[in-house]
Amino acid sequence: MAHLRQRESVGAVTGIYRMSRLPIDFLQTQSLPWQPSPWANLSGCQIKGLSHDATNAARSLLVRFPAYWPGPADSLATEEEMLVLEGSLDLDGHREERDAYHASPPGAARDLRAGPNGAVALVFWSSESYGSAPERPGGATATHFQDAFEMAWAPVPAEATPFGRHVSSKALRGSLADSTATMLLTVPPHVHPERWTGPQAIASCALELFVLSGDLLAPVGQLGAGAYCWCPPGSAHGPFGSRGGALLLMRTAHGPYRISPSSHEMTLEREPNYQPNIPPEFQWLVAHPWRVQSY
Repeated sequence: MAHLRQRESVGAVTGIYRMSRLPIDFLQTQSLPWQPSPWANLSGCQIKGLSHDATNAARSLLVRFPAYWPGPADSLATEEEMLVLEGSLDLDGHREERDAYHASPPGAARDLRAGPNGAVALVFWSSESYGSAPERPGGATATHFQDAFEMAWAPVPAEATPFGRHVSSKALRGSLADSTATMLLTVPPHVHPERWTGPQAIASCALELFVLSGDLLAPVGQLGAGAYCWCPPGSAHGPFGSRGGALLLMRTAHGPYRISPSSHEMTLEREPNYQPNIPPEFQWLVAHPWRVQSY
């Protein structure tokens, strides 16, 4: 019933987003098969499609680059964000390892190659064209990778995220006051709502989430490393807990981002069952939930 109540909480104002990018709350990306890339600029790579926008064809995906993947050097027609999860990539001759992040504007020239062990990266494209594009006049250049591992953590007010107190952040791009933002968040271990019951957090804008490590407990199930969510504006999240703590990548769109409590409360279980709100093409995952192999 938890996922049904989440669906009911989405107001009419979010209908356009429901139609353009369907809610995904949540799937474990380990359950998805790798597929050959259909795009020339990722020729020879493998992908896992996570979500896409039917209106402007924006996409979120995992990309696996083979060892010494050669490029090509090009200029993408879309804005791109990328976070390295495994291995290493070379951007314009600079070797970047796990935890490196970059954002490139449309038309930015770049030379992207894979290191000796290949790489896996989270990739976000914002427009309908993923192929190469002519370099923009004036020489727009890709933003070089930031090493997120070396960035300082900043405290986040409890009311600013659906994850409660003692959350810290690293701003990779923008802020929660902007129309879009990308950041890392940490959730401490052994947290849960008081008496394991609480309201949900209703987001004012679209929210995208990827669990990089650790775990989250939610009414829709137990999110482990590799869990992915995309939720439209007006959707409700949580309440959340965590047994071992979590490191998350969070992206917002159609912001600024604000949250407000729902009028109803929900109970959070210590071992919640997998009850996702996911599109039809992922429904087969419900009968075969992915679980972390332990001991």
